[in-house]
Parts: sequence; C-alpha cells; structure tokens
Amino acid sequence: MHKLDKYIGRVVSLKRQVFDKLKNARPDRAYENCFVVAAVDRRLNQLVCYGAGRRINICATEVVFV
Repeated sequence: MHKLDKYIGRVVSLKRQVFDKLKNARPDRAYENCFVVAAVDRRLNQLVCYGAGRRINICATEVVFV
C-alpha cells in the first residue's frame, strides 16, 4: 500500500498559507477550505481533491485532516 492511500476518502483542509495563495489567485470566487481526497496521482505524488465545485492537485504536506 502506498502511504498516500490513507488519505483517500478523508476530508482535509489546506494549510492557511496555501489556502490564502489559492484565494488570491482568483479573488472573484468564493472559497471554502474543505476538500475530499478522491485519488492519488502517483506520477506527481500528489492528492487529487474535490470541494465546492473545484478540483485541485496538492502535495500531502500542504493539507491537514479535518
């Protein structure tokens, strides 16, 4: 089992600094800091997360379990 597999199906939030960077990139949109990990991109070693109509790929070190 890959160590990132433990994140699949879990609810996570982004660390404050990462979330602020995401918000500042598109200030015209509303954001919620709550995502569900749907898959692991093994090629990039990142988590594929969905939340509030958005899909993001993020490194596991930039999220915290809710």
